[in-house]
Amino acid sequence: MGIPGVLKEIGRGDRVALAKLAVEHLERTQRPLRIAIDAAIWNFQTQAGQGGKNPALRTLYYRLLRILALPIHPLFVYDGPNKPLSKRGQTVSRYGTCLANETSRKLVEQLRFPSHSAPGEAEAECAQLQKLGIVDMVMSDDGDAVMFGSKLTLRNYSKEGARGNKEPTHVDLLDLRQIKDGPKLDPEGMILVALLSGGDYDQQGLPGFGVHVACDIARAGFGSDLIHAVQNNDEDALQDWRERLEYELETNESGYFKKRHKTLKIPKSFPNRTVLSYYTNPVVSSPDTLKTMETSGRQTGKVALTSNL
Repeated sequence: MGIPGVLKEIGRGDRVALAKLAVEHLERTQRPLRIAIDAAIWNFQTQAGQGGKNPALRTLYYRLLRILALPIHPLFVYDGPNKPLSKRGQTVSRYGTCLANETSRKLVEQLRFPSHSAPGEAEAECAQLQKLGIVDMVMSDDGDAVMFGSKLTLRNYSKEGARGNKEPTHVDLLDLRQIKDGPKLDPEGMILVALLSGGDYDQQGLPGFGVHVACDIARAGFGSDLIHAVQNNDEDALQDWRERLEYELETNESGYFKKRHKTLKIPKSFPNRTVLSYYTNPVVSSPDTLKTMETSGRQTGKVALTSNL
């Protein structure tokens, strides 16, 4: 997860068999389940494969066969050249061919699964595809997809149970509506949590702001207020936001917190506009570009429903 500790706040979601999701969707809509898959996550996971001359590629091959046997239309999305240059405290390698990615993508395409290169980060592109209705769900263990606005996100594609088959069969389904209704965190609030307690693009956050306090602040609606002020370039509203938050932290007048936090302060430099922009304005394809890709058949045309059954 891009924001340490947030998954504990929102929970793992519903544990469900991927086959069950796909079949129920087919019965309900009369079409396959369309999933945008963050290819980098799959490549990372398959590196743990064992056996054969190329265990990672072998593991990917059998994963793809499992998908091929289900009424699912996957779209494998790869990172592009315009990613932020630093993530999780490490310098991100500049865009270029990577042998593991190149080899796995060839296998994906040889099995006639469609692939797509994002202009920036794959998880942001996947979320964009889901928000536009081009895919139904996003599969990515990087929970930033939820923060980028994905309404239905699949995580932890793995085996179920301690015995028997070791092949992945189940996923954790994160439903954004349930997250808003239950833990009461929305994407704007999650962005604020990342800015306060640390996230992918700034691991430090602000001194003293742990994830639990940051989540309480987000639940109080400070996330949407902050982003609204910044997007409108309203410095007066932004200063009012800082003062209002500091007042609530010091007095707990509205009862947002379990106790007062008199020592926590919001600097005038907050938020870092560059870091905020990585969350609020990620580099993604335009809606017209993605819609064109959909209508041209690049996504749904390569894997026909009959070949999946």
